[in-house]
Amino acid sequence: MADTPLEAPQGFDLQKELRRLEEDRHLNLFYSYMARDEEGRPLEDNLTRAFINTVRMLPSNRSEQLLDSLFARAKHRMVSPSDPKPLGGDEAVRLRDIDFGQVDATLQENVPSSRHPWQVEDGRRYMVTISSGDEPKPGSKSDGGSCPDAWLFSKGAPSYCFLIESKCWSDNPIDPGQMCRHWNEWFARSNKDYKSWDELAPTLLDLTWYDVLEAVDSVLPELTGRAGNASKADCEPPGDNEKMVLTHLWEYIGYYGYRLFKGFNVIDPWASSSLQLGSTGRSE
Repeated sequence: MADTPLEAPQGFDLQKELRRLEEDRHLNLFYSYMARDEEGRPLEDNLTRAFINTVRMLPSNRSEQLLDSLFARAKHRMVSPSDPKPLGGDEAVRLRDIDFGQVDATLQENVPSSRHPWQVEDGRRYMVTISSGDEPKPGSKSDGGSCPDAWLFSKGAPSYCFLIESKCWSDNPIDPGQMCRHWNEWFARSNKDYKSWDELAPTLLDLTWYDVLEAVDSVLPELTGRAGNASKADCEPPGDNEKMVLTHLWEYIGYYGYRLFKGFNVIDPWASSSLQLGSTGRSE
């Protein structure tokens, strides 16, 4: 380790953080020791890593169920975040035909050359955003390079490919310039295929971290006490290991401030006057 001492962000209580980390069961699963941004918040990259690690650790039928449910929620949001548009008919059908039972996943630039987007036919190459759903805004690096946050791609023949750019804080929304650089670097086969933001934005598959929570809820409905949603994957109920991984992801997304609210459910009005809050987040 370097001899230079680390400087903690303003308002960061090192001893309190060390005590919390000693008790935090997500540490080895999802993120690195003491990884924080300049504001002292958990790193955005760690939330992406949590999602990708979950896909990797689940058995194929469960990752298929999770991703089927997730991408059924995709919309075209970047043109008008306040009025997201559903996917078109043919587009939705093609997406439903994706075999997520044969999915592989990786982070950043680690997509294998044999699975490069250039090797996938145009109708099955997707650019995905996962964010808080805020209005896209230009970032500070107008001429930066392209390093996508994550990838989903087929294990066998290169039959589909999803480039994922994720954001989690409202003060760091989707950057149009960054998305164009991703397209031009990874998807354009020549300069004539380059796209402007006006051309690219209507084609993006846009998700929010609430969509991810809803997808987890559909696979493991006991988190909210609600019935699960049907999937084309014929799945038995999740086993103990699968429940552990999905619960970890659920709780960890909550660390970033994302929780679902399902309303108030009366437990037993005749036996007790108590009410149960139907929030899907857990208080730590």
